[in-house]
Amino acid sequence: MIEITNYGNSLSSDAWIREASYKLNKNLKVGIINWWWLDKNQENIETISSFVDSQDICFFVSEEIYFKYSDVNINELFSVLNNKNVYYIMMSEDYALLTPPFMSKCYYIPWFFKSRLYIDKNLKIDVDFRTKKYDFNFLPGSKKSNRTLLYKLLKDNNHIYSSYYGHPTFKYTSNTELESPEQHEALINQDVTTEKLDTMVFLAKEGKNYTLSHIIPTNIYNNTHFDIVCETYIRDQHQFLTEKTAKPIATGRLFYWYSSPGMVSYLEKYGFSFSTYPGSHYDQYSDHVIRLDALVESIEQVAGNTERIKQLYKETKDERIHNKNVYENCTNNFFDDLYKWIRQVVENA
Repeated sequence: MIEITNYGNSLSSDAWIREASYKLNKNLKVGIINWWWLDKNQENIETISSFVDSQDICFFVSEEIYFKYSDVNINELFSVLNNKNVYYIMMSEDYALLTPPFMSKCYYIPWFFKSRLYIDKNLKIDVDFRTKKYDFNFLPGSKKSNRTLLYKLLKDNNHIYSSYYGHPTFKYTSNTELESPEQHEALINQDVTTEKLDTMVFLAKEGKNYTLSHIIPTNIYNNTHFDIVCETYIRDQHQFLTEKTAKPIATGRLFYWYSSPGMVSYLEKYGFSFSTYPGSHYDQYSDHVIRLDALVESIEQVAGNTERIKQLYKETKDERIHNKNVYENCTNNFFDDLYKWIRQVVENA
């Protein structure tokens, strides 16, 4: 009988391990270290180490970035865990760690593979050019300094549909004409003067609940050509990609991005391709200011230039279709692939 014990509460990772281990005929104590769900008393290397020693095998699960507000030195923690019977499930990658998890014991997967998006049947998947009201949309969401800077640089461009509900000032000067009433109400009524914008509000769609952040903005997409994405977490040598990046990929859209340098090479490992996307030329710039400046310059070269937009549709069509197909395959197989890996680990323990 397999006995599963959680160190830190997480319904999702507990369900993964239980589902993958179901009906395995083994007597085994399996521990789960839920890195993002540890309380202050649990965030202690000695305590974590003791928990690991009490189990036959452990899974260290990090559903977000490696670094969080914690007194634990992540390099020291991995140094300890690498020498124990611990396997890792990671949804971000960091290439600057002094002591990274052992690759042979680690299952890496982009965060956005695990959370399904809601795509309305009225969304028009435009792989070819058709006339639209706006050239770009920029929907920053919660307030962050890099998003505020980018918003200030772009907000007066009338070829860009932009809304910034997470900013206490700009939320009231945002474009709203293309917003769905329910999404607009869920966002505009939040007090963001002291609290971060909550995009995890649930809305019912076709009998299921989806968080607001995972709902494709149908009317905005139908009336804009390209997305401008400013990712949640930007750090040298660290890749953590959210639904912001997933939305245009899932719908076959071209997008321009400001994220950690090296997004292209990170996603290429999972089968994606971005050689024809304009963002590929600045993606490797390590200097954040230079990379941001190149992004803005690229956008300004396109905004208002209908012939260039038509050209981009043609140049990127094959890769956009390819990336959409890769996304569908990776998300559809997310649980099967993860469960297969977990079962192999448990069976061999």
